Amino acid sequence: MIDSNGIVMNQDSMLTADEYFEGAKYTAPAKPALKTEKVRLDLNPPEAMFGMAQAFEDGAKKRSEHNWEVGPDSHTWSFQDRLRAIEGHALRLRMGEDTDPVSGLHHAAHIMANGAMLYTASLKKLGNDDRLIKPKKPTLEELVAAMPPFDEDSYVGD
Repeated sequence: MIDSNGIVMNQDSMLTADEYFEGAKYTAPAKPALKTEKVRLDLNPPEAMFGMAQAFEDGAKKRSEHNWEVGPDSHTWSFQDRLRAIEGHALRLRMGEDTDPVSGLHHAAHIMANGAMLYTASLKKLGNDDRLIKPKKPTLEELVAAMPPFDEDSYVGD
């Protein structure tokens, strides 16, 4: 049997979803010490969010839904693959081409989708992190120190 990513599977190598996620090592990031629970999603341009969603839909049609979220031991995609895709779409934009000839979507939509995959994968430890230079893991103190200060005067919330 060949899965949607072209990997040969046999009965011995197949896991149920429960078996797969039972061994998952993902833990949610700790809540920041600063008052930042309410994120201003209204600041995201809706056009950009729709474009990114269309790029994810295009990928789901070509492969499968959430195919990039296959776990830390998967070699079906890598950080370098996503970085190459981002660089390719950015190069086409620099050369004056807005629309990807294969998908018909804006190159920036593909850049955002690939960036979202990289960001999420780095948080959840998904995919094959084959970057040439591995990032130093920051301490909690360094993460908190890097956060912008919370400005209660400009916060619009509940």
